[in-house]
Amino acid sequence: PNTANMLETIFKRVGFQVAKVSNGNAALAQAQALLPDLILLDYMMPGMNGFEVLSALRAEDSTKRIPTIIVTAQARQPEDLERGLKLGADDYLYKPFNPQELIARAQSKIKARKLEEDLERRTRELQAQFERVRELLTFLTQDCCNGRPEICGGLGDLAGRFETQGC
Repeated sequence: PNTANMLETIFKRVGFQVAKVSNGNAALAQAQALLPDLILLDYMMPGMNGFEVLSALRAEDSTKRIPTIIVTAQARQPEDLERGLKLGADDYLYKPFNPQELIARAQSKIKARKLEEDLERRTRELQAQFERVRELLTFLTQDCCNGRPEICGGLGDLAGRFETQGC
């Protein structure tokens, strides 16, 4: 609880909204309900430990991509760090930690996730535009080229390039 209170204070001071819980089961439930921009997990929590919560978060479609940082004094061995990262932690920080470093890491993870979301959105938009162009080319080559082989040949070549490039 002392670490949770300290983390809450640190993050609120720099303008974050914070939802604090006292055990692993509540952490999982809150993450699923709030879908926060970032999750901080301690390894030592009642109910479910941080690795168990992380594993459950990564198993759910709604929470699997939320940036998560493990902040711990307990799981300090190299194999603990490796396990946490393999389970899907985005970062791993040992206590005691520097508050400015934690905030910088948190902001970096949030920014990276937002950039990833923007990239995915733009990719979907471009795929939709590409599909519209492909449909137009198909229409033009099938329906509009009757009697105009000079147009049809060029459009057919262009449509063929769209198809062969796997778009």
